[in-house]
Amino acid sequence: AEAVGHLLTVEDTAVEFHLDRAWRTHADALFAQAVDDLGLRKALCKSFDLAWLSACLALQRTAKVVGILFREQRPVPRIVPDFEPAIRLAQPADTDAVAAIDEHLFDSPEELQQIVREQHLFLFERGSDLLGFGLFLPVIEGRPDHDIGMLVNARFRGHGLGKFILQHLAEHCRSQGLRPVAGCEAGNLASRRSLEAVGFVADHRLVEFLLR
Repeated sequence: AEAVGHLLTVEDTAVEFHLDRAWRTHADALFAQAVDDLGLRKALCKSFDLAWLSACLALQRTAKVVGILFREQRPVPRIVPDFEPAIRLAQPADTDAVAAIDEHLFDSPEELQQIVREQHLFLFERGSDLLGFGLFLPVIEGRPDHDIGMLVNARFRGHGLGKFILQHLAEHCRSQGLRPVAGCEAGNLASRRSLEAVGFVADHRLVEFLLR
């Protein structure tokens, strides 16, 4: 049999549904069949995924926005923080320092170590102080979209460093031929404002559907 798409699930929740273009007219029926066969109760759908969005709307009992998605970035003036940090890629020896200021951005020490090994984590320093870090992770291996995120050490917040880190990550991605994208929880106004300050446009949503 020839594969024409895929469905990713986490427990009883669908988190990704993709069909080859020739099969997208069958998205409603195929997703409905998968929901029944697998006993799925929820779907986390990105609003730009139109074929899947339509299939979820056909089956929904309730829907709510749980995240804000940023896929486009407009040019803005360069961000100048109160003090400009030194920037470098993290090395394996840095993981303890990163973990010491982390606020649950990483699911486990092993995840942090892997991100460092794959050189997807930048450190922002002033002297011996770790001011913060920024990461850029592939959304799907082999594709240009990279999700960017950052954390500023609580001791150094309020100096414009978060916006500076985000701008640096976006510029780095584009210099490597990658597409920077981002997201935040629907209620996280601080993150949304920081992303919008560096030009990202909040034009899509992550929607949680409770299915039939």
